[in-house]
Order: sequence, then structure tokens, then C-alpha cells
Amino acid sequence: MGYQSNGAIIDQAQAATFTTLAWDAAEFTGFSIHAVYGAITGTLILQANNDPAFWPNDWVTSAAASFAAIAGAGRQFLEVTGAHARHYRLVYTHSSGTGSLRVVFYSKNG
Repeated sequence: MGYQSNGAIIDQAQAATFTTLAWDAAEFTGFSIHAVYGAITGTLILQANNDPAFWPNDWVTSAAASFAAIAGAGRQFLEVTGAHARHYRLVYTHSSGTGSLRVVFYSKNG
């Protein structure tokens, strides 16, 4: 069984709306996402897509797992077991605040 620390996929001193690059989860048995943030308000959404021919217009919110709304300083940890979609990405939509946002991704291969 293999593990891969993919590092920070979002690392912003001033939080702003941001979309990560997509990652290919074809060989993942699961992955986790750790988000730490300052005094910000917004949403962090995991999106999935099975066919790159649809990029960039047909990403859908993953029903496998979701983050709670971000409102003030805090942290969240999201585990996706049995990553069944081919591609994933994160979208952070900033509403207010000037705190930082750091999101780290880690995958597990079967």
C-alpha cells in the first residue's frame, strides 16, 4: 500500500476565491484534505469529474464528502474513502475576511 503527501494545494496569506488544479485519483483508494484558516468566511467545495473532455465546464460538487461552511478561524479535516471519481479539485469561494487559508492534500494508493 502506498501513501503520497501531495503538500499544500492552497496556501494563501490573504484568502481569495481560488480553484485548485485537478488531481487524478484513478489509483487512489482514498484521500484526505486538511484545511486551516484564519478570520475568513467562505465555502470550500470538493468537485469531481470523470471525463476530461468535459473540462473546464462540467465539474460537479462531490456527494462523497463535504466541508462545513467556513466562518472565522478554525480547521477542518475531510476524508474521502473509496475515491470513485477519476478527477477531483477544490474550489474556495471567499465571502469576507482577510485571514489565511492553507489546504494540504494526502492520498492513499491501494
